[in-house]
Amino acid sequence: MTVLILNRFSKKRKDYIEWFKDINEEIIMFGVPETIDDFPEVEYRKSYINMENNGKLDWDAVSLFNEKPFQTILALQESQLIRAGRLRTLLGLKGQSHQSAVAYRNKIIMKKRLKQSKEINIAPFRKIEDPVDLFEFTEKHGYPVVIKPIQGFDSRNTQIFYNQEQLYNWLCTDEWMNNRMIEKYIEGTMYHVNGIVINGEIKFSCVFSYIDNCLSYLEAKGVGHALLEYENPLRELLIKNVEKVIEILPTPDLMTFHAEYFYTKENEIVLCEIASRTAGGSIPNLIFDAFNIDLDRYISRAQLGVIDPIPDEKKSLASSIGNYLVPPKEGILKGYPDKLPFNWVTKYERKRPIGQCFENINKSFQHYAIVHVKGKNEQEVRERIEIAVAYIENHTTWEIL
Repeated sequence: MTVLILNRFSKKRKDYIEWFKDINEEIIMFGVPETIDDFPEVEYRKSYINMENNGKLDWDAVSLFNEKPFQTILALQESQLIRAGRLRTLLGLKGQSHQSAVAYRNKIIMKKRLKQSKEINIAPFRKIEDPVDLFEFTEKHGYPVVIKPIQGFDSRNTQIFYNQEQLYNWLCTDEWMNNRMIEKYIEGTMYHVNGIVINGEIKFSCVFSYIDNCLSYLEAKGVGHALLEYENPLRELLIKNVEKVIEILPTPDLMTFHAEYFYTKENEIVLCEIASRTAGGSIPNLIFDAFNIDLDRYISRAQLGVIDPIPDEKKSLASSIGNYLVPPKEGILKGYPDKLPFNWVTKYERKRPIGQCFENINKSFQHYAIVHVKGKNEQEVRERIEIAVAYIENHTTWEIL
């Protein structure tokens, strides 16, 4: 049996060789020049400059299949999901189809399906075809509004507009032409649900609240996560909602997922979006710390026919953990703590060297330190993160530019 892996990750991040050491599977890898030679064990490997948009990869995959048939295509990175689905559908291979990948990746298609079901709350939305669409939408729904790419990555190029003047000034750019959508801004606490689907059903799931959120960098804040303990009533409500979403969308037999939600002051659950891949950033590490499971490893092995045991969620959720990515200021980092004086801090990482200059901060995950804490429940974790972050920021010095 042979598997084609579409991979841009380093071996340190995704060690397929270790993952598959007990599986008799020949590996073919298409990747990028920066990391392809991390895998010398893979005899047939090829790198592509600008992998995401390099059409030679697709042609090479089809040609290779005709010469050396492979049975599985693995793609863990979000930018490769539609490509992998297209190839599977063309070649008649098992796994997520092109239709499924598009439904989970294209936010307009996703939200239209969910809206038609009348079972899932979503914010009013519209694809931007021309500037008049923006005028009509805001006349009907008011402000604030969110404008974001239809097939974006994390929160890049996502903007919030609070009034007509802000939106009007934005129209002098050509960004509205770049495959964007507009939706009503939802006020509420954000949560994310992560898990594994086996045979079309959720077999593992966990829920985190965002501390601030993935757009907090717009207000010079960081982002963090706190695990909801087993007895938290909102945990089950959110998981039940994801189950409905997965029933409505064309879901593959095997996948990981990352779904984001708003919980409003009116106690409404509103879906932001869902992706058919593992969460990014620091979330996978938190899940591993809490449950001793690597979601990407698990789903990769599952797609090769090996279904490993699922951890006991109830046992792992007797307490809570969380983390926070401490955001930089615009300026030069002159000094910050080597360690923290709290016994409930489980890990503290200094991520940037003294003397680094920060300018034009425009990413949700840009940070200079990460703090991990434990607590008896989500609320205590949030309180402890607030204490730890305040200590770090009060003991950090900056040279402001």
